[in-house]
Formats: sequence, C-alpha cells, structure tokens
Amino acid sequence: MEDRQKIEKAVVISGDSIKTLLLICRYLRLHHNPTFTPKESEEISVFVKKVLESEL
Repeated sequence: MEDRQKIEKAVVISGDSIKTLLLICRYLRLHHNPTFTPKESEEISVFVKKVLESEL
C-alpha cells in the first residue's frame, strides 16, 4: 500500500505518460503474483483508471 501511494504521488508530480506506465509496470513487478485475486485486480483497475484520467 505504501508503494502504491508513492507511485500515485510520482504520477501526479510527473504527469508523464511513459514514466507513468513504467511506474505501473514496476509496481506490478514488485508485487509479481501470477494470479491476482479479484479484489487485487479491481484495485489495479481502479488505480490504472485513476492514472489515465489524471493524464487527460
């Protein structure tokens, strides 16, 4: 959860699409679990959607 908050702050500060995608990939790699639970998948979806909306 702490990592995600750091990434969200970085995303807000950077506003850079490529950097954002790399941060998301890094976050997913840090928590590399081949199968996400439905709750985790939902959290990731919400997070990615939030990031994409902040980019517009």
